[in-house]
Amino acid sequence: SLYTVYGIGFVLQSVFALCFLTYAVNRINMMKKLFLVSCILGCLYVVINYTDQTQIEDRIGMLGAGMSVSYCASPLATVTQVIKSRSADSLPISQILMTIIVTALWLVYGCIIADSFVHVPNLIGFMIAVFQLGLFMNYPKIVVGLEIEEASEVIWL
Repeated sequence: SLYTVYGIGFVLQSVFALCFLTYAVNRINMMKKLFLVSCILGCLYVVINYTDQTQIEDRIGMLGAGMSVSYCASPLATVTQVIKSRSADSLPISQILMTIIVTALWLVYGCIIADSFVHVPNLIGFMIAVFQLGLFMNYPKIVVGLEIEEASEVIWL
């Protein structure tokens, strides 16, 4: 049943988090983050269990949509650095390309099932990822230590 799958996943993730915490360089910072995540999960539990049952789907949908858009927008934290340095060295091109592909697929699926909680955040995420790819193409990575002829032959993916 789903409870078994989610229970095993919870146990495995908890073991991973504890192992990570054990070997973390800055344990205090990690403990703060773990506490913050625990608070967020506690609030989510309260919202799910103590909210009118007709509103749960909308609230969970909004939460999922917000988290999806924030994931897609996470590389935007370095946009000012990219523009100032005129180099896309800080942009994760593989993450941007995969985000474009995944959000496009989810966008199509969301349109097929006519679910706004699926297609709207993925449309926003797709546009954000295309913007990031445009930055990557507008400000190519700087190749240090190569002659101009050699640098023009380097292909970055």
